[in-house]
Amino acid sequence: MLALVLVSNASALTLQQLTPLTVGTQNTAVATGATANAQVTFAYGLAAGNTAVPGCPGVSVAISNPTIVGTVQANGNGRAEISGFVPAGASGSTVRVVAVESASCTVSNVTLNTFPSVDWADVEPIFASTCSGLSCHWQDNPPSAGGFSLFGPSDMVNVRSQDVPGMDRIEPGLPDDSYVWHKINGTQNSVGGSGVRMPKNSPPLNAQQKDLIEQWILDGALP
Repeated sequence: MLALVLVSNASALTLQQLTPLTVGTQNTAVATGATANAQVTFAYGLAAGNTAVPGCPGVSVAISNPTIVGTVQANGNGRAEISGFVPAGASGSTVRVVAVESASCTVSNVTLNTFPSVDWADVEPIFASTCSGLSCHWQDNPPSAGGFSLFGPSDMVNVRSQDVPGMDRIEPGLPDDSYVWHKINGTQNSVGGSGVRMPKNSPPLNAQQKDLIEQWILDGALP
């Protein structure tokens, strides 16, 4: 879930905030104070707690039911790196992150990383790169695209679909009641729609792109 970078000095294991603190992408955290060439384990959780560190009697981390990200070896300068993807579902959540140097039973501070809700700026690049070609949804009221432009959320959010007049193109908070979501997934016929999955004549959106769009809708289709 997390991408972490550890940079050391010789004093204490100190973990910094995740960056760029954006869901749907790789994130990076930096810590200082690891021992050169030491094994460092990273973990995260959503709730405060008191969880014992295996092999370190009397030592615990202040996270309930932490999930291990992984264990990596610091280099000679005390730098270690581990990568992972933060899913869109983390939006609006506060993720607690900690680092542990197991050989010395040293525990870092716990950082609190609150991921903002997904907004239009997060999903616009997906629509722009896959759905806004000159023959598709790029121009005003494009006849070849059902009159559906993709200039911004005002073209979709709380706007009635032409194919299914009883359903909005995007219904904030409700992906299953959003016709664009059905078109992306190829389920438009199940709600009385027509045509083919979008983007037309192109590969379907990948799981991460769909995840981010779905979370945008769940978060209220924010502008």
